[in-house]
Amino acid sequence: MNDTLDAVIGPLNVAAEYVDRISKGDIPPKITVSYKGDFNEIKNNLNLLIEAMNEIAGVAQQIADGNLLVEVNKRSEQDKLMESMALMLEKLTEVVANVQMASNQVAAGSQGMSSTAEQIAQGASEQAASAEEVSSSMEEMTSNIMQNADNAQQTEKIAVKSAADAIEGGHAVEETVAAMKEIASKISIIEEIARQTNMLALNAAIEAARAGEHGKGFAVVAAEVRRLAERSQTAAGEINRLSASSVQVAEKAGQMLSQIVPAIQKTADLVQEINAASNEQKNGADQINKAIQQLDQIIQQNAAASEEMASTAEGLTLEATQLQTTVEFFRIEDNAGRRQQHLPARVTETMPDRRGKPYSKQRPGNGNGKNMGIGVKIVRPSEKLSGYSLDMSDSRGKKDVRDAEFEKY
Repeated sequence: MNDTLDAVIGPLNVAAEYVDRISKGDIPPKITVSYKGDFNEIKNNLNLLIEAMNEIAGVAQQIADGNLLVEVNKRSEQDKLMESMALMLEKLTEVVANVQMASNQVAAGSQGMSSTAEQIAQGASEQAASAEEVSSSMEEMTSNIMQNADNAQQTEKIAVKSAADAIEGGHAVEETVAAMKEIASKISIIEEIARQTNMLALNAAIEAARAGEHGKGFAVVAAEVRRLAERSQTAAGEINRLSASSVQVAEKAGQMLSQIVPAIQKTADLVQEINAASNEQKNGADQINKAIQQLDQIIQQNAAASEEMASTAEGLTLEATQLQTTVEFFRIEDNAGRRQQHLPARVTETMPDRRGKPYSKQRPGNGNGKNMGIGVKIVRPSEKLSGYSLDMSDSRGKKDVRDAEFEKY
């Protein structure tokens, strides 16, 4: 009797213990003890349950390890757990594939943008250097123009003063000529006086000769007076000739001054025009210099913006690389169906039903014997819309109620 009770209660206790452990999430090892009759069927079904839980845990662990190539197969039409896991794996694979493709394109685009931004920054830097050189040259040219304008102003003042001095010199020459002529007229009077004095001295000498001995002293005086008169007449003649020559020279100088004055006035007018042109050039150079400085500021701003864009692109490239590194944790098939990493051969056949007969001695299910395996599908980029879209349907084209939670990006 006790042996009979032990044969009944023992398997039930083992089954109760295993069911309790399984209900708590613990997966016990398979039951290796052999039983008789229906108790052995209970053992086989518990072992199949343990095997299924180990398989589910293995699939979940593979997914947790990033292996999205793991095959998920339903054990029956009523296997909702494996069906849900297969749908989860399919959706996760779609999301990872799209994120991977998006990160690759973002990385490539950001690298191109970074290269373009660097080229723009380099070109802007070269333009800024050229603008600075042109600005420096314009500043130097402006300084030269200002110096020329100052020189022109000073030359204008000198020319005006020279013209005034030349006019005044002409007047002085005219006055000198008049004075020379006046002197010449006075010298002719002196010559006439000397001639008459000479005649008087000659008459006095004649009268002294007539007086004889009494006129000798007077004759000596008359002779001296005559010599003085002759010397005066000679000096007056020389002065007259010099005066005439001076008058000619003064008249010639006056003529030359009268010819020089218009030229000096013309020079003063030209210098005034040069001064005005220099001032206009100075104003134009100032405007050009200001424009170049504004252009230089704009180029500097463009260079700074390009450098900032290049830095942003580099940061985007780094973020995309980090995203790629993160996504590479998951192993999926590429667009051509090739595995991205070396993995064991993927099981494609339906796993055989290794379960024993159920305790009720009736196999559950609809009896059609078909296995609804869930495959993995990678979503291609949308051709009509920009960006990427997620195809949330499963291999049968069905969608669940939570598909709306996934947005296009």
